[in-house]
Amino acid sequence: MNAISTTQRSRRLRKKLKLEEFQEFGFDIKITLTPASEETLDVAMDAWIRFVEANSWGFGGGGNPNQLIGFVTKARGGSLTEADIALVKTWGSEQAWVEETVVGELTDAWYD
Repeated sequence: MNAISTTQRSRRLRKKLKLEEFQEFGFDIKITLTPASEETLDVAMDAWIRFVEANSWGFGGGGNPNQLIGFVTKARGGSLTEADIALVKTWGSEQAWVEETVVGELTDAWYD
């Protein structure tokens, strides 16, 4: 528990600060592209963003010619779940141009 959540706060303030019952979770992602892939980073990023937007998520991050790296959250507030992590892993395994998909654990999207 971080220091910001140890103080008693009103429900309204907890909601505004995204604490306790209003806490929101997301996860880190690292997608490694297949070296022999003809897919460019732009094509890979476009496919990834289409997938993210189709699930009403948000993605903050970027990439280099070999990887897409960032953090995934819900686009309009709320928390992602273990089912969302599984969905990302499945999607990554279905892409011929993805060599590896590494998904982190659910973490606090605002304070960790």
